[in-house]
Amino acid sequence: MKRGAMKKMRGFLMVGALLLNIKAIANNYYFSSTDGDDSRTSSQARDSSTPWRSIDKLNSIFSSLQAGDVILFKRGDVFYGGIIIKKSGSSRAQIKFDAYGSGVKPIITGFTDVTSWTSIGDNLWVSSNPVSNLFTLNIVTVNGLFAPIGKWPNSGYNTINSSTGGTSLTSNSLTDNWVGGTVVIRKNHWILDKSTIIHQSGNTIDFTNPTHYNSQNGWGFFIQNTKDACDIQNEWWYSASKKIGIYSSSTPGGVRVAAVDNLVDISSYSFINFNNIMFQGSNSAAVTISNGNNIDFENCDFLFQGMNGFTVESGAHHITVKNCIANYTNNDFISGGGSSNWKLTNNIITNTAQVPGMGNSADGNYIAIYNIGANSLVQYNVIKKTGYSGIDFRGPGISVLNNLIDTFCNVKDDGAGIYTYTGSTPTTYSQRIVSNNIVLNGGGASEGTNTPHADAYGIYMDDNASNVSVDGNTVANCGSAGIFLHEVSDISVTNNTLYNNMRTIPSTYGQIYIQSSSGHKPTRNLTITGNKFVSKENDQLVATFTADQNDLGQFGTFNDNYYCRPLNDNGTIVLNSSGNQTTNLAGWKSSFKQDISSKKSPKTISNAGSLRFEYNATSSDKTINLGATYMDVTGKNYAGSIILAPYSSAVLIYISGKPVSIINKEGEYLVGAILLQMGLSLLITGQKSQRHTSVQDVH
Repeated sequence: MKRGAMKKMRGFLMVGALLLNIKAIANNYYFSSTDGDDSRTSSQARDSSTPWRSIDKLNSIFSSLQAGDVILFKRGDVFYGGIIIKKSGSSRAQIKFDAYGSGVKPIITGFTDVTSWTSIGDNLWVSSNPVSNLFTLNIVTVNGLFAPIGKWPNSGYNTINSSTGGTSLTSNSLTDNWVGGTVVIRKNHWILDKSTIIHQSGNTIDFTNPTHYNSQNGWGFFIQNTKDACDIQNEWWYSASKKIGIYSSSTPGGVRVAAVDNLVDISSYSFINFNNIMFQGSNSAAVTISNGNNIDFENCDFLFQGMNGFTVESGAHHITVKNCIANYTNNDFISGGGSSNWKLTNNIITNTAQVPGMGNSADGNYIAIYNIGANSLVQYNVIKKTGYSGIDFRGPGISVLNNLIDTFCNVKDDGAGIYTYTGSTPTTYSQRIVSNNIVLNGGGASEGTNTPHADAYGIYMDDNASNVSVDGNTVANCGSAGIFLHEVSDISVTNNTLYNNMRTIPSTYGQIYIQSSSGHKPTRNLTITGNKFVSKENDQLVATFTADQNDLGQFGTFNDNYYCRPLNDNGTIVLNSSGNQTTNLAGWKSSFKQDISSKKSPKTISNAGSLRFEYNATSSDKTINLGATYMDVTGKNYAGSIILAPYSSAVLIYISGKPVSIINKEGEYLVGAILLQMGLSLLITGQKSQRHTSVQDVH
């Protein structure tokens, strides 16, 4: 054998010996809260019949763990406390956490039961003892259901009559004394700031401003976290004495409060894997990661998190969250901190930031997935019911693919289902893809503002965003434009379907809205081709293009699109440049020599009920029985059925026959509400207003 070959063979043997050695020293350690005993030896704990018992024991021995060790929690058991990671695994041998036995996933919880109460009259009760040692209380359940903090008024907002910056406000509504409570202020469309009231004089309250945003006269506020705000069953407050108070018509029962801030704390450790674990009842975050890499969570559940599911700092990278379920997160499910190399795939994220005032102040809050950084992948996720934006990404090399985002911006707005922002300083990021997503039902939240419109966009490329391919997406039923390009450059918008957006008021923006403003980098190098822009109603614009520098013709290339409003194809486009000009496709072609090969509706209709919207948010082809003959907006006919490719959609125009859809009393075909049901079983818990309503997913 040649010398080089012998060296290579020795190398293989050394690697093999190393792997065998790792396998030999790696151990399984078993934990059971029902039949465990922390006094047992480590040798005994390696046997499932003689496990350890508690998280405290795990933390005490963590430093002695080795790469490749596996911590196994017994299925069906509940473990109280937070895991503090004190050791790294290796690239070949992660430290793993998993489940053993049969039954439901083991639960790591921060919840404690409150069982002793004292009545203080008027259906108000206070815990007989402090319920935690934490400064704030962020999450409470009653009989397993989410319970909202007490709020005054019961629905909506009071009006600010006058204000001094962000430190005081005056309102004619303020007649009682609210000192010690928390004021929540709608400072603009995307900010809900909150602060403790420290002084009150008549109808003026004083507080510390938590951010640089100031209050605005005529906008809204409410007060929470005080007994005087509790007048609905199971509303609660948390006092400075660390006791919980609750409104209840009888002695409270089944009350659980989060008494642990973080359920998993990772600081500067790497190669950690969690699988088949349920995390429940963190007061701050289920998982915090300040540094480290190659940290994986697979097949895990995250329920009832007081603020975030994940709080991650920029020093962390290569984090995977896969096949997980999240339900009831008061702020962000993932607060990414700009950290890089995320893989977020096949997750179901519901009920994120659904209660105003229970999330954090300032920017970057009430979001399902926030501020994930360079070289990240977000794919095949279902994101339903999010208070503000669904997915927010920053940096280069990011792919947002094949996600379903449904119902967002229902607490704050001027956000989007999918959003990116570069800021006032232009920064060039490359290789960014937003492709084949389905974005539905961005409602908008105008309560507490002085504007009636609903600013909820499907896909929003904001200040100085560049180098993004927006391709093959579907956006439907959003309060504002389906796609909004705001002072951007080098963006391609291709092969998208936008339908029935700008639906809450007479249309201002249309299915697509492009804006360029003086004082900013001009909008340039856009490619807008192959799209279907379809307005359902007679008062919905198809497109709005705005430039205060009279440079609409320099935006980029527009062609081979469909600009359709089958009820009336006239007056479908607004051009804001040297005056407001309402035109149609022919006028846009004539004035700016754009969209030369683009087309309008292939067929006119007299009733919006003749339009039908279908989509397929699965990874397989889907055959839809139409029961009649329809035409799509390109003019292609479908007799009886249509096959939709994965993550695609179609807007169809009725031609003839009897559709299988339910027919209402006016004879219009009802399709939208039925088609938007996605199979998650929801239990309505009947809180006191739409904005204060809790929806409990059953798992």
